[in-house]
Amino acid sequence: MKLELRDQQMSGKANSALWSNPTTTKVLRVVQGFLALFFLYGGAIKLVPPDLLPGAALMATLLSPLPQWIVDFIGISEVLGAFGLILPMRLGILPILTPLAAIGLIIEMVGATIFVVLFYGIAPAAFSVVTGLVLAFVASGCWFRLKTASEGV
Repeated sequence: MKLELRDQQMSGKANSALWSNPTTTKVLRVVQGFLALFFLYGGAIKLVPPDLLPGAALMATLLSPLPQWIVDFIGISEVLGAFGLILPMRLGILPILTPLAAIGLIIEMVGATIFVVLFYGIAPAAFSVVTGLVLAFVASGCWFRLKTASEGV
């Protein structure tokens, strides 16, 4: 029994079985959708004037230690990442870009965590850490789905 379990783990069949489960696939798609909306809105409030969207004034105040060009870069990255979380896999055009978008947003969350710890303390950084972990779930799920699809499993 232990030998079978070890063989499954080494061959990757246990992981592919998890990600080929229809329930897990539905959860993955819902989480992708929520993250896409989250990053789309988060990027938009960094790019618009502070009085245009709810929360934009607060975001401008919180990000005031950063130069404006960095805030604009972060906003553009989040908007592109939001589209990258959904469109490549849904359209079937370069679906490898979906896990790569999630990885790029994880890198952004690492930077956000460092920024929040430096300027606002450790406790508020938990939100960035949890968001990064959820993005890691999406990245791994999309990666295994692509891998199993390419292997024909």
